[in-house]
Amino acid sequence: TYVTFFIVAGYTLPDNWAYGTTLLRHTLGLTFVSLHIWTSVSIHEVIGDFGWFYGDFFMDDHQSELLYTGIYRFLNNPEKI
Repeated sequence: TYVTFFIVAGYTLPDNWAYGTTLLRHTLGLTFVSLHIWTSVSIHEVIGDFGWFYGDFFMDDHQSELLYTGIYRFLNNPEKI
């Protein structure tokens, strides 16, 4: 985490966006970060705080029915993607 923070903190935007694949790399990077944020928010909306913090793994009395709403309509295990 610290290494990533220092790499990003020292990053400067390029002067020439048309040089090479600069624009493509930045567009793909922002797209992947946005996809990750949407996936995390959608998972949290479906399973809530109890499932998000593994409460269902450590406690016996929990809701055991499967929910196929949100991102789970499309993927069975979205946090592995």
